[in-house]
Amino acid sequence: MSTELVKNGQLDPAMLERVLLTGDLSGLRPQDRLSYYKAVCESLGLNPLTKPFDYLELDGKTVLYTKKDCTDQLRNIHGVSVKIVSREVVEGVYVVTSQATKPDGRTDESIGAVPLLKEKGEWKNAQSGKRYFQGTGEYMALSPDAKANAIMKAETKSKRRVTLSICGLGLMDESELDTVQGGRPMDFDPAVYEQTRSQKIAEAEEYNRKIDQSRKPVEEAVRTGEAYHAKPVATLDEVPPPVAKLWADMGTKIASVCVVFNALKSQLSSLSGNEEEYYMILNKHGFEHGNDVKKLGIAKARQCVRELWEAAEQWRKANEPEAVPALFDMPDAETVYGD
Repeated sequence: MSTELVKNGQLDPAMLERVLLTGDLSGLRPQDRLSYYKAVCESLGLNPLTKPFDYLELDGKTVLYTKKDCTDQLRNIHGVSVKIVSREVVEGVYVVTSQATKPDGRTDESIGAVPLLKEKGEWKNAQSGKRYFQGTGEYMALSPDAKANAIMKAETKSKRRVTLSICGLGLMDESELDTVQGGRPMDFDPAVYEQTRSQKIAEAEEYNRKIDQSRKPVEEAVRTGEAYHAKPVATLDEVPPPVAKLWADMGTKIASVCVVFNALKSQLSSLSGNEEEYYMILNKHGFEHGNDVKKLGIAKARQCVRELWEAAEQWRKANEPEAVPALFDMPDAETVYGD
């Protein structure tokens, strides 16, 4: 499917091209983002379970940045040796230059720089409630502890930057995050996500198995057309009245089907807090979007709609039994799309 980064174990070229051109991962679903994360680690020979990268929200984009585990593993994999070649103070800035050397003799150099002065001023509260620093334009020397930390940070920054440079990895390192205005690290652990995702998939498969066993007679009626053409859907004992209403609203027009799918997507996403379960159910029935009914048929669309409704009902009863209404009333396709 076009919204997945991985198809049959391989990176989807279209999605990979979009990520590489824009450098933005925010448009990917969590499972696609994890697939990209693993692909990057695999291409570099890194162990994803050690979390060598993390995510950063910057200028409306989600990008990767490297962590200590990344540069440590890269030095070990490529046999990179690093040494500090100079330390100096330039106009109140402590500058460290490190040189990296690979086994083939190729070398590279990078600097790490940190200020040894800080601006005088005070923190104030804005009307929005956010705190901000108002400087006076005057500077003073750091305290001994702060100066020691700054010196160590400059050396760390220098070594990591030269490691990334000689290994050809043009990503930001975590030691540089404090120099980025507006950047916000995101908490994401691939190992925890994979474990949680596997557990959710197992629970969903067990739930689907029970649902499948309970609705086989109805599915047969839908497959043969009896449920829709021979008698009203609502008269089938095993079909809840809201589902019967949804099936009737769907009709046979693609536009009508899309209206129902979009309404269920909005309802389920609002109740669960994400779109993951919605797409998991669609994938189970072979759908990517509601307009796939043209190739998959109205019977499969009805099966998918019923399962989406059941999932939304479970969330509704668990979270807000009284606040969120059941899906009885759906917009008419002619009203939304016309003929």
